Amino acid sequence: PISKWEGEISGPSLVKLTVTNVKKSKFLRQVAEVLRNQVRGVATVRQRFFKNRKAELEVEIKGSAQDLAEELEDKSFASFEIEISEITANTVTAKLLMKK
Repeated sequence: PISKWEGEISGPSLVKLTVTNVKKSKFLRQVAEVLRNQVRGVATVRQRFFKNRKAELEVEIKGSAQDLAEELEDKSFASFEIEISEITANTVTAKLLMKK
């Protein structure tokens, strides 16, 4: 657990979160709200762009891209689910899957 502890004391890292299949801007807003309020370690969330159903958010988090991806996948949303398709050292790519 030492590595976990080190992550807590080091400064926050910036993770680029790319979200695809965003059919409505309100869905993107919901994702940002959940990141801000329900994901441990998130300091700030900034929207970089939203175009053609694709959005990019910059997330400042005390933790890793992996932590962010796992937390996000576990959250529940009213009209969609989040599927993580790629995780690198400082990027996460996710897709919104509409619920029936």
